[in-house]
Amino acid sequence: MTTNALKLNPHFVTNQRGRRTGVLIDMKSWRRLQELIEDIEDVASIDESRNEETVPLEQVLREERQKRGL
Repeated sequence: MTTNALKLNPHFVTNQRGRRTGVLIDMKSWRRLQELIEDIEDVASIDESRNEETVPLEQVLREERQKRGL
């Protein structure tokens, strides 16, 4: 997704030489950007866990009950 698709409308902070050293965006854009980052992290987490061994729920519940003496 590009900045146009997010409509960030960034304002750049420059140093004395005119080089960009920072960027300012409004809070609404910041929140949308945070949500996008979280979505990307979620997808990465799903991808990482695809090859992990799974355990049936019943087995997990049984083991938890045994630990707690139920």
